[in-house]
Amino acid sequence: MSLIPITAAPAAAQTEAVNFSIATIEVNEPYKETLTEDEKKNFPTVQAERYPFVVKAIKDLAPAWVSKMAPDVAAMVPKATVSLQVMDIYRPQISKLKVLLELFTDAHHVAGFQAFEFLRAFYGEAQALESRGVAGADALVEELAPLFDKETVPVEV
Repeated sequence: MSLIPITAAPAAAQTEAVNFSIATIEVNEPYKETLTEDEKKNFPTVQAERYPFVVKAIKDLAPAWVSKMAPDVAAMVPKATVSLQVMDIYRPQISKLKVLLELFTDAHHVAGFQAFEFLRAFYGEAQALESRGVAGADALVEELAPLFDKETVPVEV
């Protein structure tokens, strides 16, 4: 596998523009509800394969039958219509955000790989300097050693 090396950090203007865009999304997002993992598991939702049936039921069938429905069920139709509108708005946004998240995550991963690649070379060089008796190299090896200790739990940044 070949990686496209990261040779420069994004320009300050690029970083600022991306951060501004993210902040704009955060400010303009009207729904701030975050579900717990249990809630996500316990709240059934509309999966992609059911979506066409949901659209038909909410847009076509329910309006034709609302006058014959029990009042409590008929009262749910407007809320269901809004829910469908929200789903239709979010579906393409979620797809775009997933692509962007993957791009950011992959760039972060490659940068982390390159940083770790340097650390391995740097540690190897420090060990070589120590073996040649270069003053201070033993302290450098001692400081870098925990990064490569098998007992150290790796922390993803």
